Amino acid sequence: MVSIDEAVDTIVNEAISSGERRLAAISGLSSLDIARRIVELYTSNSGGDVSALLMSVNASETYRSWLEKPVANLNVKAVDYARTVEVIGGTWSILVLDVSAQFSPNDIGRLVEVVCGGGIVIFTLPPINEWILKPTLFQKWLVIPPYSENSLRQIFKKRFIKTVASSEGTWLLDLEKDEAIGKPRSVRARVNVKPEANGICRLALTEDQVNVVRECEEAFREGGRGTVVILANRGRGKSAAIGLALADIVSKWGIKRVVITSPEPTGVSVLYRFLKNGLSFLDVKYSEEKGGLLDTIRIGELEIVYMRPELASRVRADIKVVDEAASIPIPLLYRIIGSARFSMFASTVHGYEGTGRSFTLRFLKGLREFKNLNVKELTMKTPIRYPINDPVEKWLYSFLLLNAEPSEISLETVKKMRNIYYACLDVNKLFEDENMLREFYGIYVMAHYRNRPDDLAILADAPHHSARALMADDRVIVSIQIAEEGGLDDKLVEEFMREGVKLSGHMIPHRLAVYNSLKSFPKLRGLRIVRIATHPKLWGEGFGSRALKELTLEAESKGYDWIGAGFGVSRELLRFWTRNSFIPVHLSPVRNPTTGEFSVLVVKPLTRRAQRQLAVASREFKLRFLNSLHNIYFDLNPYLALDILNTGLSKPIIRLTKAQLARLKGYVRGELSYEASADAILEVAKAYFMDDNVEKPKVNEDVEALMIAKIIQGKKWYLVKKIVKIDKPLDKLREAVGILVQHYGGEGIKV
Repeated sequence: MVSIDEAVDTIVNEAISSGERRLAAISGLSSLDIARRIVELYTSNSGGDVSALLMSVNASETYRSWLEKPVANLNVKAVDYARTVEVIGGTWSILVLDVSAQFSPNDIGRLVEVVCGGGIVIFTLPPINEWILKPTLFQKWLVIPPYSENSLRQIFKKRFIKTVASSEGTWLLDLEKDEAIGKPRSVRARVNVKPEANGICRLALTEDQVNVVRECEEAFREGGRGTVVILANRGRGKSAAIGLALADIVSKWGIKRVVITSPEPTGVSVLYRFLKNGLSFLDVKYSEEKGGLLDTIRIGELEIVYMRPELASRVRADIKVVDEAASIPIPLLYRIIGSARFSMFASTVHGYEGTGRSFTLRFLKGLREFKNLNVKELTMKTPIRYPINDPVEKWLYSFLLLNAEPSEISLETVKKMRNIYYACLDVNKLFEDENMLREFYGIYVMAHYRNRPDDLAILADAPHHSARALMADDRVIVSIQIAEEGGLDDKLVEEFMREGVKLSGHMIPHRLAVYNSLKSFPKLRGLRIVRIATHPKLWGEGFGSRALKELTLEAESKGYDWIGAGFGVSRELLRFWTRNSFIPVHLSPVRNPTTGEFSVLVVKPLTRRAQRQLAVASREFKLRFLNSLHNIYFDLNPYLALDILNTGLSKPIIRLTKAQLARLKGYVRGELSYEASADAILEVAKAYFMDDNVEKPKVNEDVEALMIAKIIQGKKWYLVKKIVKIDKPLDKLREAVGILVQHYGGEGIKV
């Protein structure tokens, strides 16, 4: 330990002399004053102009004295956390984060990366004990009824303090104790030298960027269908390099349309900026048109436009560019490739945008199976803003587990193990055991395409969240995160049932109560599975299902009424859940604008009272779903619709007039056309799909999909034939309706 004064001198001198970044967390009533002292000392010693970014909940108020008393050669920008997205892509020498009232993991993951090599990241906070006990705005969002703010575990803040105090190049300055904890780091970092290059590559800052520009241009020039995939950690300049590469390509070839996409429009702001910089450098005249989510760029007949991922997958274009690709479902990415001659993808291998490791495993493997597709993989390693092996980057990745990976294990090894068991993990102990935590969380990093630093903090601090695992000789092979829901009293139920009131944190009880008028369901106690993932080396071997069975037994033993989950629906995922006796009870009425998926809720009843209420929920959901397939869900794949309808607790409903029965009879006998009997056919088809009785008629899956596409969704015959590949569909449909009429039409109908 050293004194505060010694630490301040060391932090400033090491940052300037090494070219690496340094970090200081300052706790105490005068933390802002010490932060200003560091900034002033840095500015006077740096020998040039210094830029500082100040972040707070109310930045202009927090840093009023900084703004009113300017420092020579110091340029200060104060920004509220609510406007964090506006500074992403910028570069500053100093970053000061006031975390007294707000400590958002997502914001930390983004903001620390805006500091350049030789710069300093400063966190200011109240006395440590006071800060740990007082909930931040982010933490208040984690508290749901019946819990209070006192129930927060406060693990994430303690992790922050611990990692700052123990990492190299980071310092904890405790003003209350008048001591500083840190490790001096005397190195002279190798500063990134701008490469020698010609043409547009002169705008590149690293050899990696030069390589990306040249390789993309060459891949496009080769002709045919091509895809370039750029992989890198954060801060390597992927977006900028793609922007320059795109400018280079459109300046040389006659292209009509380019579509750019990312999960959010702000995600391509850097790409757009370097695209326009590149066009200006090449003296390419362009115009910008307002409208939509981002301006459309026009170069003669060429249109460069941003679209949300789901829409971008539907339109055709000469070139499609996908930034933050790891945050987008892989099936959607494949559709983007199929609708463009040439495509470029940028993915973060480790970072807050998404899970690039899963992207690497799944997406690239699938690309290799495409026919007549030239695939080029590029990797970028050199950081743009700071040197390789920067200690602050190492701290950030360690603190937020951005580079967490599961244990090294193989299927053959696990099959030989006898000690495979289910474990209820104490979250406090889990975060104390760094190796176990990295194994547990690393499975999520590998298996899910959307991970955020916020997810780690929710697991750490949310009082209603807990962890479970399937273990193999003390190594995690299945990770489960669960949340308690329901168990609410009458007053709370009435409160959130009122129009416009949504009870935070109780997803499944809320949807079932509001959409099905089941006011008593929120009183039942349940467990929602927030995330479940299996070690990637063990996919498809039944370990996830085994873990679910163990969780079900635990929930039953503890008196819970149900367990459930919510997710973006796909056939593969839905079948996993229905195989484990979960039934769909809700489907979102709109697609996710990023993924293009509908979200589904599935629930498994554990008690008789839950069984009774879920029977009502299943019936109401199926009825609502069937009556919406011709409209809201018209574009839903009939096979996916079939999977949704195939499991439930509902009974058939059929209402046929004598005239309808007569026309059904005529249709089945071939005397009337489909069009003349469509209304009556619709009634028996609905009865069939509402029926969850095991004794219902058996119809081939392709014929069932045919029934959904034509009868329920009302698609034109030419569309039906594109989706459902079946011989003689008209005859098969007539035959199937005949089977249904026999079963649901009552006596007097002979076929």
